[in-house]
Amino acid sequence: MADREGRRHLLLHLAAALFAERGYGKVSLEMIAREAHVAVRTIYVKFGGMAGILKAIIEDERDYV
Repeated sequence: MADREGRRHLLLHLAAALFAERGYGKVSLEMIAREAHVAVRTIYVKFGGMAGILKAIIEDERDYV
């Protein structure tokens, strides 16, 4: 369970870094998947797409503070 949570956190961290570097509109699911070494399908299943990833990043940051 901790490993799964760690992978989720890493994926969100990498996605947030890409958003910060390039802007949300210029980042694709393929880019995130490549950086995180996961399949695009994994992102769809876990988050439902780009908006779901952004929502998860915001929620994680809110919970962290």
